[in-house]
Amino acid sequence: MATNTLTATLDGGANFTIPTIGALTANDWASWGDGTTGTASTTPTDTKSGGGGTISLSVSAASFNNYNAYSLHLKSWTGGTPNASGTNVDAAVYTADPSGTQSWVITAPASTAERKLRIWINTQNTVATASLVAHLSDSSAADSSDTTTFITGSFADKPGYVDVVYAAGSAAQTLTVTFTGISAGGSSNCSIWAAAWAYTSSPDVDVDIDTAGAMGIAGQTVNTSISGDDVNVSIDTAGALTIAGQAGFDATIDISVGIGAMTIAGQSMTVATAGNISVSIDTAGALTIAGQTVAVASTVEVPDVVGDDQATGTATLEGDGFVVSVQNAYSASVAAGDIISQDPEAGEQANSGSTVIIVVSLGTAPAQGDQVRDGRRRGRVIQLFGRG
Repeated sequence: MATNTLTATLDGGANFTIPTIGALTANDWASWGDGTTGTASTTPTDTKSGGGGTISLSVSAASFNNYNAYSLHLKSWTGGTPNASGTNVDAAVYTADPSGTQSWVITAPASTAERKLRIWINTQNTVATASLVAHLSDSSAADSSDTTTFITGSFADKPGYVDVVYAAGSAAQTLTVTFTGISAGGSSNCSIWAAAWAYTSSPDVDVDIDTAGAMGIAGQTVNTSISGDDVNVSIDTAGALTIAGQAGFDATIDISVGIGAMTIAGQSMTVATAGNISVSIDTAGALTIAGQTVAVASTVEVPDVVGDDQATGTATLEGDGFVVSVQNAYSASVAAGDIISQDPEAGEQANSGSTVIIVVSLGTAPAQGDQVRDGRRRGRVIQLFGRG
């Protein structure tokens, strides 16, 4: 069920640890501000190692700056890159004297799985209006907002954080949180320290494959060799994972992760790690889930080789990645050495590496009388040799 609920909280400038969102551990996070004065960047200074870089920041201000030695928040982290850890780091980015046209925009992935996004922010001095609006890209839930919590009085500071609990109506969506301040005069600014998101329960990883065969996992796109518009995912009793193409419509497949178990399309497999997992597909089409690698069988359209000679047809099928099995049969209409039929038929989808059976003509079957006379001749030859 789609949801979008924004809650703003003042914390008095409490220190915080970025990977922690209450009782949750972040799936991804980003931190801004390099601790120096001067012009800043919307590119995070540190992110979660292996988090995927799913959180982005943009700003409409013509210029913005780094905080240095301001001490409204002190942030710490572990598991980051390029800095693996940080302790009580005093750094953020801010827009000065906002006019209402200067907005910070945080973007995070959204899907049907419920998540929580936390953004550590503050307003300073004489901001008369500070607006926070959360919006889902598919508009499956109404926007949520707060326009009162971070308003400051004369030369006041209001540090805290914003939580958005959200789930979209479909996969591969985004959540945007827009933070806008309007100065009441004097020196004012609006600041961004860090942002992090986490699933609110054992996560669902949304896998979407579009009509071009591109696969999106948790909002990130990776290349696959899978063809077809729709995709079925099944796991057999031996734990082999098969992804096969079908035509018709785009597919969304939920991979839900329980405690030490993974369910794909209603079937279960063991996962070595509980909770958060990594899913990756390499350029050769190998799928790795939570450190376990399974074969992904890409599908290929079977070419038409009926009427070709055996050598040509075999070369065509093997060139498309199929294994060829040859059977023979007499045919009154197909010349000897040419292919009478094939299974699967031309145009069907089949797994690369699977077997295609071709039936090759032996030519016209001999007449029954010819078969009898030929058998008698063979018998006389045997008798002659036997006498010797």
